[in-house]
This record gives sequence, structure tokens and C-alpha cells, in this order.
Amino acid sequence: MDDSQMDEYLLIRSSINDLNKQIEINPDKAVNYRRRADFRNFTLGSHFPCNEFVLHKAIEDYRVCISKDPTVGLAWIGLISVYIMAGDYDEAVSLYGQCTNYMSNDNEKIARSMLGCIALTLAGDKIEKEDLKELSDTGLIISRVFIGITSTMSYLAYLQEKDKEQWNKVVPIAKMYIQHYESWKLKANSLNQIKSYYEAFDASVKALSENPDDTGSGELKKELLKKVTNDRKVRAIFVAASAKEPRGKTALEVRKHIKQVNRSIIIAILILLGIVAIFVGVGTLAVLQKQDSKIRTTPTETHFHLPDIDLLTPLPSFDMSDIIVSPPTFS
Repeated sequence: MDDSQMDEYLLIRSSINDLNKQIEINPDKAVNYRRRADFRNFTLGSHFPCNEFVLHKAIEDYRVCISKDPTVGLAWIGLISVYIMAGDYDEAVSLYGQCTNYMSNDNEKIARSMLGCIALTLAGDKIEKEDLKELSDTGLIISRVFIGITSTMSYLAYLQEKDKEQWNKVVPIAKMYIQHYESWKLKANSLNQIKSYYEAFDASVKALSENPDDTGSGELKKELLKKVTNDRKVRAIFVAASAKEPRGKTALEVRKHIKQVNRSIIIAILILLGIVAIFVGVGTLAVLQKQDSKIRTTPTETHFHLPDIDLLTPLPSFDMSDIIVSPPTFS
């Protein structure tokens, strides 16, 4: 554990201790249970597979909060995210259905929609049009980042290594959610979190165009540049693509262009190899025909050599007197 991780751990530990005291003073204040659960949720999203003890503590706090005040929408969002990270997708789907009427604003509605669609997909259930209602509404803007959402994004990155087929199914849902963020910086960070590096690179470029002095976006862009390619020439293309020019290409367009160029090079090499093979074949055939014509036109003499046999020499004789044949015996 490095210094930054230790500082983060100590901050979370201190915050949870403060909330423990507040809950002792006022055990009926529902929101304090949700806040304490959020800190544990954040911890869960930092390490996979999930720590069982922290997992159960987070679930317990979220459920206590909901039992005291079911209108706390963030408690439902946090609880759904925890069950997704735990791999209990059926329970996540069940909670998604129960909290329909408890989302108090657009931020919560979009978050619920995303988590619900992810849970449905991972559970193998069908997504209905109603489930995508908020996610599909391009007019809705997200101005807040929820703990449950960032933890779920981290889980999706973990899922890429664990089950890439499932990851491919749910990442488009996460991207639909990310497009609702009002800032390109948030989009870039979230796309990087779910390992969509090319799109994250494009978002970081746009974030820098909005705020050239943002060191965070600048560092993210450098980090993403290393992730998208290790080829110096190709990296130069991405750097050129990030320039603020009307004709500048996005990273995805550059990637597509590189694939097309590589495909064209491969086709050209195959054609060239085919032409070389034809010439080699024609040359070989000509040599064989020339040799064949020489064989047909050149007279040949055949000599047979018989072994020298002296027919006057008598064959050797054998003395059979020493050979004794004994009759068989039976016992």
C-alpha cells in the first residue's frame, strides 16, 4: 500500500468513525446509515473480488436506511450497485423494480436506469423499452457523480478480465450513462475507468479544449496515449489528432484509418507474393521442359555386366555322415 492509498484508507476510516458517533447520538437518522454504507461501497469498488465483511456491512447499512426512510434514493442506488459487485444479479434486478417511485431527481433516475439495465443484462433478462427511458433521454444532464455508480464502473473493468463476453454486453449501457455527464472531464475519467481508452482519449482532448489549463485532463491524456498504442509513429498520429484543428481526426477515426492502412498493406503483400509465385512457377516449368527436351534428344547406351562364373568349377560337396538324427523320446 503506497502513501496515497494509506491516506485514502485513513480518511475513510476516520469518516466511518465520525458516522458511528452520529448514529449513536441519533440512531433514527436514516441518511447517516446511507453515508456510512457509501464509504464502504467506495472501499468495495477499489478491490475485487469484494471483501465479504465490508460487503455485508454495506448491505446492512443500506437496508437499515431504507427501512427507516425508503425515499432516500441514493440508498437504493448504492444497494443495487453492491449486489451487482457481489455477483447477485437477481437481487439487484429485484431491488431495481422495488425502487421505481423513490427516485427524487433526474440524476437518480438515470443512475437507477443504468444499474437496472446492467443487472438485467448480467442476469440474462430482457431489457424493455421502459428500462431505457431515462438513459435514452439525451436532454437529461448528470451533474453529480454517485459512489454506487463509480464502484459499478470499477466492477465493469474487473468484469473485462473475468468475463469479457459479459463485459461487451454491458459496456454500451455504461457508455449511454456516461454521455449524460455535463463535462468532458467526467466523461474521459469514466470511459477510462471502464477501459474504453480510445473514446476516453477523445474526451480528454475535448476536456483540454474546454480548459487548456486543467492539469488533471492533461495527465489523463498522457496516460491514455500510452494505453492506446506503444508505437511511436502511431502515437504521433494521435498527438496530431488531438490538435485543435478543424480537420483533426478523433482517436477512433485514427484507429479505423490505421486498421484500413494495415489491411491494405497486407493485401498488397499477398498480391506481390502471388505474382512472385507465378514467376517462380513459370521459370521452374521452363527449366523442366528444357531438361526434358535434352533427355529426349540425347542418345543413350545401355551396358549390362554379368558376373564372371566359372562353369567348369564343381560345386562343393557336403559330408552327411556327421549328422545324426535321434528319434524323439516320450516320457
